[in-house]
Amino acid sequence: MAGFDAIASVNITDLKKNPMTVLERPKGKPIAILNREVRVAYLVPAKIYEKMLNILEDYVLSEIVRKRQKQIHKAISVKLEDL
Repeated sequence: MAGFDAIASVNITDLKKNPMTVLERPKGKPIAILNREVRVAYLVPAKIYEKMLNILEDYVLSEIVRKRQKQIHKAISVKLEDL
C-alpha cells in the first residue's frame, strides 16, 4: 500500500516522550509514526481529518446518486399537490 504524504516522521519512543513537541513540528501536516523504521500509523491534524471525512462523505453520497440514477426507470410520476 502506498504511503500517505507525511511531511515528517517520528518513532514511537519519541512520540511517547513528548507528544506535543512532535505535534507542533510539522506545522499542520501529517506525521508518519514509525516502529522499527516501518510506518505503523499517521497523526493527522484535526482540520485535515475533518476535510478527509467531508471528502469521504461526498464520495459516499455520490455513489448513492449514481446507484439511484440507474434506477430512474422505476420512478413514479407524482404531482406536488398529491403529496
